[in-house]
Amino acid sequence: MNNLANFAHTQGPLFILAVIASSLIAEDFTGVAIGVLVAQGSVGFSTAVLSFFAGIYLGDMGLYFIGRGLGFSAIERVPLRWIISSQDIERCRQWFDHRGPIIIFISRFIPGMRLPVFASAGISKFSLPQFSGWLLLAVAVWSPLIVGGSMLFGAKMLACFASFKKYALASFIVLIFAILTIVKIFIPLMSFRGRRYLASRIKRFWYWEFWPLGIFYFPVIGYIIFLALRYRSLTLFTAGNPGIEAGGFVGESKYEILNNLNDFGGFVARSQLIKASHDLNEKKLIINKFLTDNHLNFPVVLKPDVGQRGDDVKVVNDWEDIDHYLKKIYVDIVIQEHVPGEEFGVFYYRFPNEKKGRIFTITEKKFPYVTGDGKSTLEHLILRDSRAICMTQAYFEKQLKNLWNVPMLGQEVQLTHIGSHCKGAIFYDGTYLKTPALEAAIDELSQKFAGFYFGRYDIRARSVEDFQKGQNFKVLELNGVTAEATNIYDPKYNVLDAYKILFKQWSILFAIAYQNKLLGAQVTPFKELTQMVFNYYRR
Repeated sequence: MNNLANFAHTQGPLFILAVIASSLIAEDFTGVAIGVLVAQGSVGFSTAVLSFFAGIYLGDMGLYFIGRGLGFSAIERVPLRWIISSQDIERCRQWFDHRGPIIIFISRFIPGMRLPVFASAGISKFSLPQFSGWLLLAVAVWSPLIVGGSMLFGAKMLACFASFKKYALASFIVLIFAILTIVKIFIPLMSFRGRRYLASRIKRFWYWEFWPLGIFYFPVIGYIIFLALRYRSLTLFTAGNPGIEAGGFVGESKYEILNNLNDFGGFVARSQLIKASHDLNEKKLIINKFLTDNHLNFPVVLKPDVGQRGDDVKVVNDWEDIDHYLKKIYVDIVIQEHVPGEEFGVFYYRFPNEKKGRIFTITEKKFPYVTGDGKSTLEHLILRDSRAICMTQAYFEKQLKNLWNVPMLGQEVQLTHIGSHCKGAIFYDGTYLKTPALEAAIDELSQKFAGFYFGRYDIRARSVEDFQKGQNFKVLELNGVTAEATNIYDPKYNVLDAYKILFKQWSILFAIAYQNKLLGAQVTPFKELTQMVFNYYRR
């Protein structure tokens, strides 16, 4: 720490260049660190502020010129593609259309907004004189605020650390991180958005249904390993569905699976595969022919042929939406008729030595909405809603074009049309809806698919009554061995209830796979399965 202070004190020009360079890499950390050095007397306040000002101003202007020079393709290149998405850019464009200058100013004070806002300003070719002027004003306020605040707070903390000189470096690091905590948490709390984003983080931590999959599934993975040891095969579960590649563990084709169900006419949503190898015009011709041949109108659904958890599934309403989607997605996709009505997840299984299968669980899916008050924007309505706040990223992505709209008093705005929990749908345990007629219809449909024994149907029906009667419904997707009994996400269940259901699900799968293996079904070797996973995630 003394070396750093001596460098700042004796190498003025080099210190200024070092501050400018480090500001381009770790802006907040740099501002806090030089504020502490000012408190020590190692560098003057004006020198610190001016060098910090120069560093962040040059960096922010650099983001603007990168966006302006490269256009929308900027976010498809390293390093921007690592830290910014097309949704971030689109959202910022919406902001510029409504309150461009003030957004530039306030984004400097909200962590996480600077990069997308400044890059988006360049991509949108926002006025350079206006951008540079408003940015100059924002940085002129921000620089002395961070350096000065760190200096004042640092001076008091340094006095406390004075008696612990041998721990000087550790104390210095603790001090910087203490101030960064204030910058990252307490300053955002001064704004409505900042307070609501903090509330979102707390709620997502508190409610297990929003935990990251890697954390939630850790005990489940442990149980799967236990079952693998018990049955003496790490990949036995891949024999659960001999009719699907690797049982439907990863990389299976949605279109191929639906085709295997099409013998049972009328119960499968009409679909068409569109290969990635086709050019844009060929893809549009295939879509147009699909619509014409099936007498369909918009909306329709587009989704990757290989994908999970609702990723890149989109309900498109016109050719403009289709054009935007096709330019963004570079893998094989499926176009599917849009089926209105109620949506359900039906988890089915059948043991190979039994003539009839059964329904394990049913999930009732609901699509959340907010109600307008005639004054608030849709963005504010989402941020104020006690549940929607937990899924702001998903809802903002789906409502990009509408976030600045002000819904009328009493107007209900549906936030998502995709029946995936991670995309914002609300799941309830609908197992009470099970009837002999429904179970018979699902069993008959399943047994038409040779080699299928275990998985979850995503289904839409005209009404709950039709669904229970096993009529007037259509299958949107069928998921194999990695399907999830999604009724676990019902708010009435605690995390132990969820694990109990998932443990039972995997126990059934291993038992089915073991019977299939005895009957001659192939088990995917571990090395081959690992390669499939690798190929899927490197796409």
